[in-house]
Order: sequence, then structure tokens, then C-alpha cells
Amino acid sequence: MKFGIKKAEKFGWEGVKGWSVRIEDFLSASYLEVETEIPLRKNTKNDRVYFVIEGEVSFTVNGKKNHVNEKEAIFIPKNTKYSYKPKEKVRMVEANVPPFDKESEIVITN
Repeated sequence: MKFGIKKAEKFGWEGVKGWSVRIEDFLSASYLEVETEIPLRKNTKNDRVYFVIEGEVSFTVNGKKNHVNEKEAIFIPKNTKYSYKPKEKVRMVEANVPPFDKESEIVITN
């Protein structure tokens, strides 16, 4: 199955822009450009993989720091607390299995 940006949904906020596609009920994939720290969060329904295309990112997963370089990936299981901060602007692909569900994304403030 081929898909591209023409069928993707654009999203973003200050320091983040991206495009996302849903592939049936199997997964969703997003292209991200991130220039800001992403605060502590967890997703209660989705396993997630981030693949870094360009740049470097420091992920903190369950309190443990993980440095992810270009052409490397990190797996975040559902219900896992994590945050990340790019060194500079980073380009990544994010995949969610099952597809991303906004209601299951929890930003942790305490």
C-alpha cells in the first residue's frame, strides 16, 4: 500500500510540525519536524516507534536517558512514561500500533 503527504493530515504547534496518515486499523505513521522539548507523557493504547531521519534526540524513558542519532530508532511500549528533546531541529518518523488515538495520549504534569 502506497501513501503520501497528499492524503496526510497536517498538524503542529509551536516548535512542532508534521503530517500523519492512518493505515486502516493497523497503524498510523507521522513525519515530524521538532525543535522543542516534548514534555513527559504516556500513551495508554499505542506502542510507538520513533525513527530519526536527521538530527539527534535525547529521550527519557521511565527515567532512563537514551541518546538517539540519525538512522536509529527507539521503541516506546504503551503505558510507558517518556519525554524527548532534540539537540537542534530533528526530522523523525513516528509509527503507532494500533493507530494513534488522541484520547489515549496523556501529558503528565506532576
